[in-house]
Amino acid sequence: MPATNPKTVLDNILAWSQDRPMWQRDALRRIVARGRLEADDLKELLDLCKQGRGAKNIALKASPLAKVHLPANPGQGAAVSVTAITEVDGVNNLAPGQTLTFEPNGITIIYGDNGAGKSGYARILKRACRARHAGKIEPNVYAQQPPPRASATLAYTIGGVHQAPETWQDSGHPHAVLSAVSVFDSECAAIHIKEKNEVAFRPFGSDVPDELATACQAVKDALTAEQRLLEKSRNPIFLKPSWKETTAVGRMLATLKHDTEDQKIKSLATLTQAESARLERLREDLSKNPAKAAAEQLLKADNVKRVLALLSLAELKTSKTALFSVAASVWDAGLKQEAAHLAAKKAFSGEPLEGVGGEVWRALWDSARRYSTEVAYQGQPFPPSLGDALCVLCQQPLDEAARDRMARFEEFIQKDTERQAQEAQRTSKTAVQELDSLSLSTRHVRAIFQELALQNADLARSARRCLASARLRRCALNRALGSTKTPDLPDAAPSQLAELTQFEATLRTYAIELQKSATAEERKKLEAEFAELNDRALLAGMLQPVQDELERLRSIHFLEQCVADALGDHLKTGQ
Repeated sequence: MPATNPKTVLDNILAWSQDRPMWQRDALRRIVARGRLEADDLKELLDLCKQGRGAKNIALKASPLAKVHLPANPGQGAAVSVTAITEVDGVNNLAPGQTLTFEPNGITIIYGDNGAGKSGYARILKRACRARHAGKIEPNVYAQQPPPRASATLAYTIGGVHQAPETWQDSGHPHAVLSAVSVFDSECAAIHIKEKNEVAFRPFGSDVPDELATACQAVKDALTAEQRLLEKSRNPIFLKPSWKETTAVGRMLATLKHDTEDQKIKSLATLTQAESARLERLREDLSKNPAKAAAEQLLKADNVKRVLALLSLAELKTSKTALFSVAASVWDAGLKQEAAHLAAKKAFSGEPLEGVGGEVWRALWDSARRYSTEVAYQGQPFPPSLGDALCVLCQQPLDEAARDRMARFEEFIQKDTERQAQEAQRTSKTAVQELDSLSLSTRHVRAIFQELALQNADLARSARRCLASARLRRCALNRALGSTKTPDLPDAAPSQLAELTQFEATLRTYAIELQKSATAEERKKLEAEFAELNDRALLAGMLQPVQDELERLRSIHFLEQCVADALGDHLKTGQ
């Protein structure tokens, strides 16, 4: 079993790099491939460092150092030497079928005019083997269908022993075996000519950790510069706070950190309608004498009570039960009046005079009865039964026919049909008059409603809607009274009695609080409550600057994490 080749410096660096951040592993790949890193490399490494910590909108993707990027390890004491390049295809305009050989133990000089193909063969070696500047192989521009990849066959030796020739295709990576060969050309020489270099011998690969440390320091410097700019860009409102330190808002802003929850800030900055009204009420009341403010609250509570009484009566009188009761009384009076009319028609048919049994006639008849029973014939029935009795109306003697007629008239008047008709008529008339006289307007309480709207606009609007609904239902009933059809009543607006009752109680409770606030201790409680609400309203007005400050703190924390990745202390382990 063949002995395992000892690990090279680059093999050890690859093993060490496995637990390094992805961007550093990408940096190692670049260093191994090209040596020194350029400014563009450092900029991309900075972006990859941020990406590794969760930065978004960075399209780059790290490509870590892998075994494929390392030169082949031919073994201790062995050397890989290229001896020939043959069967070239798709490399510039190099002629096919040519063979370029190299002296295995000496120097091979290749010369020729410009365009003879020297650089083409050099590009094959730089792409198949290893070079700090591998360049790019272009196909033959004169070929009608150039091959998709440049290719060639390379003969080589390992430790002086000829190996089977390898067919190479340009894939962007060095050949697995030929990567042990380093190619040096004029582009590689430019590094030593154009840049400042320390001339010293170092084992192959031992410069990689230093280059990585230099890259880490450059990334760290760039991150630190960004961090300093952010630290100087704090909003001036945090330098001279306008909020109080003792409030929830003040404590939150004083300890604002990168991990502060956005919802916590938004919750504090959001006041309900009741809280906003409370704030304005406290602002106004604390500027007044507590006793005077308490009296004003009691007056407001009394006004709400008036509205409550108005709506309570309106809901009671325009309920479905109450309105149907009015309609029923009207219909009942009509039916009984019709019945009385039919009875009167039967009782007075054939009388010589018109109008007998009518309202005017009944008034005359009632007067005649009272005169007879109370004056002319006291203690006698009506009509009188005495033989010599006279008619109280014409003062003429009553004959038998007259007595019968008057008895028939009185019998009709005393019958239950007529009495019920009259009673039903009075009842229905009273019910309709009471409904029509019911005040459902806000005209006489307009000022109270205006004041209520200032305190609770939704409640005032709903109360007005209740009264409007009651007026509409009353109107619908009045339209239906002329027929016998069931009234088509609009739906009643939702009752506001419970809300008004609660609001009245709240006002009276607050009045009691104000009366108590005449003492210093109670006033301090109200002032503390005002400070809390006032700072929350202040936060709502500067929510955007606060959110910007939170983003600034998060960016600084993010950069601190990136700087921790760029610290060079971790690199000592791999050197």
